[in-house]
Amino acid sequence: MDDSLFDGLIKSLKEVKGHVEGKKKLKTTKVNSVEKTNCISKKNEDEIDLDLYNQAMKENKENPQDISYDEMMTELDFNE
Repeated sequence: MDDSLFDGLIKSLKEVKGHVEGKKKLKTTKVNSVEKTNCISKKNEDEIDLDLYNQAMKENKENPQDISYDEMMTELDFNE
């Protein structure tokens, strides 16, 4: 085999390898970015849920509206 042909083949394979490695990095970066975004969204949802819970508990302490089990069943039309 001609050395120049062999060298060209090696050069082409190295370019393909570099291209594939670049694609892998890009894909990994995109996946990591999506994972980070999902984690941030989940954390924000948890904080909102906790804020809503704390607000509801505060309102309930200021103005309790407790009803008995029987009253709840009647209100929900479960009594027969």
